[in-house]
Amino acid sequence: MDKFTFYWIAFEILATEWPWGDEAPAKRYLECPRCRKPIIKCPICDQTTEMGPGIAERVRRLGAHLHRDDELMERLWATRQMFHGQIRFDDSKVAEELPQQTQQLKALVIDAMKIRLGIPSATSPIGQSIVPITSSTAAIKSTVQQRENYNRNCCG
Repeated sequence: MDKFTFYWIAFEILATEWPWGDEAPAKRYLECPRCRKPIIKCPICDQTTEMGPGIAERVRRLGAHLHRDDELMERLWATRQMFHGQIRFDDSKVAEELPQQTQQLKALVIDAMKIRLGIPSATSPIGQSIVPITSSTAAIKSTVQQRENYNRNCCG
């Protein structure tokens, strides 16, 4: 569940910030809560009520842009509902499908990140292991190197 959550958050961020260019989603406006007709301008201040697309639309569009079928995107969206308490975790079907869905979601995130970074899609997702260097790891490396140099120079 933690991995799915991690990849879903990454995917939503990518979908929210995706540069659509000419493919921009259709405009949408606030709606009347009773008749559901769009309210283009506020009757009081005369300002537009235009809004960007909702996250569901952004996720669906990015999935299509990455050549994923609607059925996959709907399954991932349904699994996402676990964040909102709409899925019971004692359901064995959910537990069985979660690892596969997590891998599919991971692939979506990797594909989207490659596009955003300008990396060819055929490139392997991981070039080499990268270990973050912190002051403590730098100190350990320096101590190990000093010991190796001492042993090499002193003890032959």
